[in-house]
Amino acid sequence: MAKSINTAKTVKTVEPQAERDLIDFQQNGLENILSQKLLLFPQSPEISPWELVTALTHALADNNIPLDDVRLEGSAAAACMSTHPHHYNDLDIVFHLPPSSNYDKLLQIRAVLIETLRTLLPTYLGACDPQMIAARCFTKMFVTPLGSDRWALFSLPGCPALDLKFVQTLSSPYQFTMNSIQIVLPKAHSANATFADACARQTPRAICTYGDLDAALEHIASRRIYVPQESHLLKLHGTALLKYVYLISQGWQVAEHLNRPKLEHFMIQKFLADHEHRQALDQRLASYRLTHMANFYNEHYNFIATLYAMLCDKNRDEDCPRLQEFKAIVSQHFLVCQTHMAMERAHIARCMQQQQQQQQQQQQPFAANALPMQSMSQASPAMMVTSGPGMVPAAAPAPLPVWDGADGHLDAASATQAAGTDFSACQTPQSPQSPASDARPDAVTTDSGAVSDASDADDLSPEPRRPARHVRKSISSSRAQPLNLDSLSHALVDTTNTAHAHHRNSGPSAR
Repeated sequence: MAKSINTAKTVKTVEPQAERDLIDFQQNGLENILSQKLLLFPQSPEISPWELVTALTHALADNNIPLDDVRLEGSAAAACMSTHPHHYNDLDIVFHLPPSSNYDKLLQIRAVLIETLRTLLPTYLGACDPQMIAARCFTKMFVTPLGSDRWALFSLPGCPALDLKFVQTLSSPYQFTMNSIQIVLPKAHSANATFADACARQTPRAICTYGDLDAALEHIASRRIYVPQESHLLKLHGTALLKYVYLISQGWQVAEHLNRPKLEHFMIQKFLADHEHRQALDQRLASYRLTHMANFYNEHYNFIATLYAMLCDKNRDEDCPRLQEFKAIVSQHFLVCQTHMAMERAHIARCMQQQQQQQQQQQQPFAANALPMQSMSQASPAMMVTSGPGMVPAAAPAPLPVWDGADGHLDAASATQAAGTDFSACQTPQSPQSPASDARPDAVTTDSGAVSDASDADDLSPEPRRPARHVRKSISSSRAQPLNLDSLSHALVDTTNTAHAHHRNSGPSAR
């Protein structure tokens, strides 16, 4: 009698892995990030993030403030874990306090942090009182009121900037899966312990708050914007909209299972609900641009064009007054970006004219030159450059979208066409013989301050100040020096309002 053979194979289900220890290349990347020397303030000694974390950890213990662990979060943590290039704008270092700890402990952290900075930078901050140190050091500083979410944020300038966050409770730990990766840093056994010494005692460990570390890394590698479902964004603060627009302007794609119009609708409604006033909308948008795009005009341009195209979608509720108010604010920001891009292109055209003229001078026979050899070798670059009408760059960038000055709004079709445009041609050519007359003006300190990520946060910041400029790893440092966005914005808005007042005989101005 023949026996039947069961050929079915048993398939083992692999559970998603939410955490694991860092391997060698990941530890090396983490050490490079935390051990790099940063110049936090002009004329101050350079310190590393690890030195600040170690000193602050011991200072908290001396003041009887409990601490569970310290983690590196956000894009910097993803850059350490990913095998693909991933860039970050700042370092998010989060100190996790026990949820059961007293809320008063959270309020003491400001004084502890100020004294720690005074200890690390005695020659720079030794003679300053606490209020002066806060005004000089922090670009953002606030503590949430007593409620379901309790945390504090202190931002320090630098290249990259440092965001020190102290968390007791936080309902939603991530916006998208790309920033759900956290790295638990090893504990330093002494104040002078190096990062390598700490790793020898405790291996750094990666944790994914999304629940699947491999899936989150795959989303980063494929540049996909992923959330479990659209309603997840209703639990977040409204700034998820700005993060989403920034990723879209950088070429990221929405995951296939998500309904993009529904996703964008939730984010826009949450952003408007969390920023109840026009000034809050304007300040939040300006603060995000300065923090995440610094002085790179092409990124500002793509960001604003993408945001405006999203707001002008035909599925939006055109009768919503808050939406129309937000569109008017974005239009004003786009006017500033358009002006900056025009200035940048004019600067590029001048640089290319100089290069063309210099090449022509070098190719001409020596007998045709008006200057003798000795004077030619001593001539300045400005003497060798002639200005000719009609001179244009060899490869002129694409034309800018047209600003519709009649109603104070950007043309929606032009904004849609501009969204995602590659402005890499706008990089300033490196010319060692560029005359000093073509140098860009220095940046001017802005008058707008940063606002908190929580709509109900208690802002403890001193006088508003501009976040320090920083350069991302992915951007070349050869870009021209910037103009101030906010100062020029107010000037252009005032000019536009005056022009509209003369142009229209009746009816309120659209601006």
